[in-house]
Amino acid sequence: MTGARRLFRFLSRRHPVAALLLALAVVAGLGFGWQVGTATTRLFAPTHAERPIEPWMTPRYVARSWGLPPSFVYSLLPVDPRPHGGPTTLSDVLGDGPELERFRHRIEAARAEMEGAQQ
Repeated sequence: MTGARRLFRFLSRRHPVAALLLALAVVAGLGFGWQVGTATTRLFAPTHAERPIEPWMTPRYVARSWGLPPSFVYSLLPVDPRPHGGPTTLSDVLGDGPELERFRHRIEAARAEMEGAQQ
């Protein structure tokens, strides 16, 4: 018998409540560890960069994920969202309609131009 199995058998005979709590803590720790591991690998995956631009994103998030200078992204917006005090989403500034589509096209064109200049 392995040491862990002997320890658990001893605890379950002498202290059944403590053994149950220990087993639950181990299972919970493994579950949380799994969640942290999968979230971390998803965050640093290459597919996380250059996500399609969506209304919930902030201009700074777009700049970082697309590799553009934040000042350039702010210059594409009709209103500078920075003085308002908190994070402002694209839907707050542009709405969900054609303005957001135009912004998407400008960002994609700027990214293509940057990639062309680097080559």
